[in-house]
Amino acid sequence: MNIFRPGLPTDLDVKKLREHFPDDQLSAGVIVPYAKICALLDISEGSNRFQTVCSRWRKLLESESGIILKPVMGQKKYRVCDNADKADLSQQKSKSAARMAERSARIAGKVDRSALSDDQKRRFDASQQFVAAILGLSKVKRQALLPEI
Repeated sequence: MNIFRPGLPTDLDVKKLREHFPDDQLSAGVIVPYAKICALLDISEGSNRFQTVCSRWRKLLESESGIILKPVMGQKKYRVCDNADKADLSQQKSKSAARMAERSARIAGKVDRSALSDDQKRRFDASQQFVAAILGLSKVKRQALLPEI
């Protein structure tokens, strides 16, 4: 029986990572191999535990220190992002959000609003206002990038 209903706490493992890889030593370009993390925490690389602990650690680094650890594709390691990497990542996330908002709008166009309850209509309308705001901002950004004629 698992005494931790939502799962094992990550705090102790994250603390080990933060002690082994202090924020002041995680400057741009520093590489953190998955193997070092696994050895330190005595967990396997593909495990859910690895993903959970690393996700929590990376979120804390980002929120508390502004450090972004990005996986290096196909190389089983993280790399600390420099400002150019952060700008690229931000752009990728913005594009992704715009694409998801566009899909949400397409799906919403297939909803028969008259078949919804009052509560569902209220939530649907709020969601659509949010999507409209995202799409409006993304279109403003695109227009600003076009050269003037």
